[in-house]
Amino acid sequence: MLTGLGEVLREIRRNDFELLLHMADKLKVSSAFLSAVEHGKKKPPSDLLEKICSNYVLSKPTIRKLSQEIDRATNGIVIKSTKPLARETAAVFARKADTVSEESLLKIKKLLEDGGKG
Repeated sequence: MLTGLGEVLREIRRNDFELLLHMADKLKVSSAFLSAVEHGKKKPPSDLLEKICSNYVLSKPTIRKLSQEIDRATNGIVIKSTKPLARETAAVFARKADTVSEESLLKIKKLLEDGGKG
């Protein structure tokens, strides 16, 4: 399953009518490594944004989205669930965890530990 970063990279390739192999050559990485980055199995190199921006003409919104997805892939956690709602719920929780009260966090933790039978 592609990560958010993988989806952005695939979109960039589609817009330039090229294959993963061609993008990997431009970025000076192996196609296996680039595929692993797209699927969240490897972390993106620290200079990925710079390399992509120097090899492709991208809109500002695409650059911003690419930057966000690289940051998520570099600093984030991997949520391995086949359920889209489970992944989205975990992502929302991760983004908002610092704004939730201690009391609510304890309730959420207990609910999850009890297998949702709360």
